[in-house]
Amino acid sequence: VTTTQRPLSPLRRLADPTASLLSRPTMSALSSGFFSDQARADAGSAFENALNDLKVKYERKAAEEEAKKAAEEADAAEDDSDAELDALMADPELERIRAARIKEMKAAQERRRKQLALGHGRYKEITEEEFLPEVTKSKYVICHFYHREFIRCKIMDKHLHALAPKYHATKFVYINAEKTPFFITKLAIKTLPTLVMFEDGVAKDRLVGFEGLGDDDFPIKRLVNRLKKKGILRKREPTDEKPADSDTEGEDEEDEEQLRQNLMRIAVAAEEDVAAEAGRE
Repeated sequence: VTTTQRPLSPLRRLADPTASLLSRPTMSALSSGFFSDQARADAGSAFENALNDLKVKYERKAAEEEAKKAAEEADAAEDDSDAELDALMADPELERIRAARIKEMKAAQERRRKQLALGHGRYKEITEEEFLPEVTKSKYVICHFYHREFIRCKIMDKHLHALAPKYHATKFVYINAEKTPFFITKLAIKTLPTLVMFEDGVAKDRLVGFEGLGDDDFPIKRLVNRLKKKGILRKREPTDEKPADSDTEGEDEEDEEQLRQNLMRIAVAAEEDVAAEAGRE
């Protein structure tokens, strides 16, 4: 019987140590029966894309969880702040301060209303007949005696126009010196411009010409400083009320800062109460 030996398959030849190295199949030959180079490249690309998708999903989920956590912490902080404010407002001492603040604000609003009715907050011209009522009805009055053709009188007008709306506790008026001979003689005014300053209807002081101010282009700040030194230029009238005693003497800076923040909260709440009450009226 004649036995015919079949040639070894490529895999068997590879495993057979007796097979010639030259007769072994190459990797390209082996791979040609399983996956091509393009298939392996496509598989690697798909795997990489899948990993990137997972990474994006993970990062998005982590960001959402972080945002949710931050929102929860903010809500918790707001609740704590509201609780602290409620506890703060329940303090009888702070409630007393708040009530005093409301009272002070209402009094200031009433003074402001009366001042506006008397002509404060603007720079207006008056006549000789209006002079006495105008300077006696307000506590602080600055009256400018002017001449309509004098350049320095016009310069002074410009500055007083700017100051009147800012210092509403002081009334600003001006009068034509040519049309008020009686008061020019009575007050012995010899130089124009002249500012006569009244307190409670009494001539307290005066500023003659540009005395102490400099040349025609003097800064308005210099005029403000001169008028403040005279004690007539005021943004608000002084009150007889004494400030509340401070209990913070000797405390550290952190306690002082906390007290300032508490007082600011009380002031804001008081202003809201006053505004709401004014709206109802």
